[in-house]
Amino acid sequence: MALEAAAAVPLFLFFVVNMIWIIEIIRLQDRIGSALHQAGNQAAYYAYYYRYGLKDGIPEEGGEEQGAGAVSESPGSGGAGITAAAVSFALSQTFVRNMVLELAGTEYLDKSPLRGGSGSISYLRSSILSGSGPESDIISLVADYRAGPLIPWLAYTDISLQNRYYGHAFVGFAPGSGDSAGENGSIEEEEIVYVTETGTVYHRNPECSYLKLSVEAVGRGQVSALRNNSGAKYYPCEICRAASDTSGMVYITDDGNRYHCSRQCSGLKRTIRAVPLSSAAQNYGPCSRCGLAH
Repeated sequence: MALEAAAAVPLFLFFVVNMIWIIEIIRLQDRIGSALHQAGNQAAYYAYYYRYGLKDGIPEEGGEEQGAGAVSESPGSGGAGITAAAVSFALSQTFVRNMVLELAGTEYLDKSPLRGGSGSISYLRSSILSGSGPESDIISLVADYRAGPLIPWLAYTDISLQNRYYGHAFVGFAPGSGDSAGENGSIEEEEIVYVTETGTVYHRNPECSYLKLSVEAVGRGQVSALRNNSGAKYYPCEICRAASDTSGMVYITDDGNRYHCSRQCSGLKRTIRAVPLSSAAQNYGPCSRCGLAH
């Protein structure tokens, strides 16, 4: 019996140690993910200045980047913040790597289950403002790394882990602000209009009735006799399969030509984006109610 106990105790301790190490791996992934998210947000902030070549307006609080090789504007040059070189640096993989190391902690990473220490995290699959068209303002950061057990030859094998950050960079358009940057870096007024994901027109008025749906619940037996504002009949929605539901209430709008069996149907939702008029005019026509120039 004593021999069995002597064999069981080391196995139990080995199990406990590895369970603690697994918890540390989870903690490692959470810490790197949090640092990567903050790095992505910071890059999104600097993207505006990079896109329009603006040197003024960036606060001095970004001193970390200056210490990595960026040069400050001289007092006589008229710049009020860090230079365009520092902005470019803030949109590089080197910036992301340095910021993750700073936020996660190099000392912690070197002592963590991370295989190869703090220098082993790869960002090769990351891309910053490298797309085209609608993807040109995307910041996609990918951190690949491996973590392993405390005693590799006696436990589980190394694990491949990944953290991602995916977001749109702030490129200077705030909904409703009407501000955009001109070619010379000055701020110019440009009208902001509103579009939907599935729409074909742009709206100058965010309160346009085409954007603000008025949903009404009616009995299914009534819908065949009803007409919308244009005098058109209502047909079953293909999304929520309204035709297959033959009882109860249905939902209609004043301007639509479909009835829905669910109030939560995506056909009754509007995802509205605010975009500059010059951009919207390339793909959308003006709304017949609010889109015509005043």
